[in-house]
This record gives sequence, structure tokens and C-alpha cells, in this order.
Amino acid sequence: MADSVTQLQNQINTLCQLMFNYAGTLQRDAKPATIGPNGELNDALTEGGVTRAEIDEMAATIAEANRVIMEIARALPEIDTDEKAARKRIAALHAEHDKVSKELETVIAQAKAELDVINAAFKAAASGVLALDDEATD
Repeated sequence: MADSVTQLQNQINTLCQLMFNYAGTLQRDAKPATIGPNGELNDALTEGGVTRAEIDEMAATIAEANRVIMEIARALPEIDTDEKAARKRIAALHAEHDKVSKELETVIAQAKAELDVINAAFKAAASGVLALDDEATD
């Protein structure tokens, strides 16, 4: 689930980035709207500004990003809102955590004991080699 949540966060960040970039592009490149003879705003795009094709491409990109977000969100597991079930699940996870922690402590203790044996053997071997070197130099 964590990977799905990360994908969802990344896709939402992508959508936000697209929205900010496209809003900035439209603010920068769009020409002012024209006003008709009776004071009504004209929706026609003026020459030299953002084209309809560019606007449609931006809209399609945003719609695709939104579609991906919805797809990821639908793939997330359902959340159980029953408080008792949630408490049981938490208690089970806590018990599992305690069990795994004890197992880990046992493994760590065994590893420390094994390391002590290895260090003692290394120390003995090193002492033996150094003693041989001392004898060779005499």
C-alpha cells in the first residue's frame, strides 16, 4: 500500500506542476479578451496568443493526469471505519511487533556471541602470528 500511496503523491505533484505551469503559460501568452460593441466578452482567441490546439493539449494532459490519479486511488484498499475492528488490528500488529522484536533480540544476542568467538579466534591467531614474527627476528 505504501508504494501505491507514493505513486498517488507523485501523480498529484505532477498534476499540481502541470496546473501551475499551464496557468502561468496562459497568463503569459494569452491576449486580452475582446469586448463586442454591446459590451459583451468575446470568447474568440486573438491572433498571436495561445492557440486552441495548445489549450486542448494542456487540457488533455491535465485530464490524463487526473485519470491516472483516479486509477491509483481506486486501486487502494478499502479502509474499514469500524473502530473495534481497527483496535483489534492494531492490537494484532502490536503483538506481532513484540514477537518479532523478541526474535530479533535473540538473533542479535546470538550474533554478538558469535562475533565474540570470532574476535577471540582472530586475537589468538594474530598473537600466534606476531609470536612467530618475534621468533623469526631473534
